[in-house]
Amino acid sequence: MAREKKRLAHRFVITKAVTRWRVLAPSAENVSTMHRVLVPSKEITQVGYQEDSETLEIQFVKGWVYQFFNVPSNGRKSVANQFASPA
Repeated sequence: MAREKKRLAHRFVITKAVTRWRVLAPSAENVSTMHRVLVPSKEITQVGYQEDSETLEIQFVKGWVYQFFNVPSNGRKSVANQFASPA
């Protein structure tokens, strides 16, 4: 899991620092209500962004969800563009 997080950190340039993040283990009680979109990836299943709280969520295939806080909208656009472009 740490390897995926490091890889993501190297792929996206965000001009404002993310002040905190957390990992939610796969379970029924950790279900987020954030709208997410499916992404074509072998490791990541969904990505979501909530503009009012500047929260980015990334759900991995095994169910783990990473939440990154204080991510500006250009960070969200970087993530969206990464999955929209061919690998």
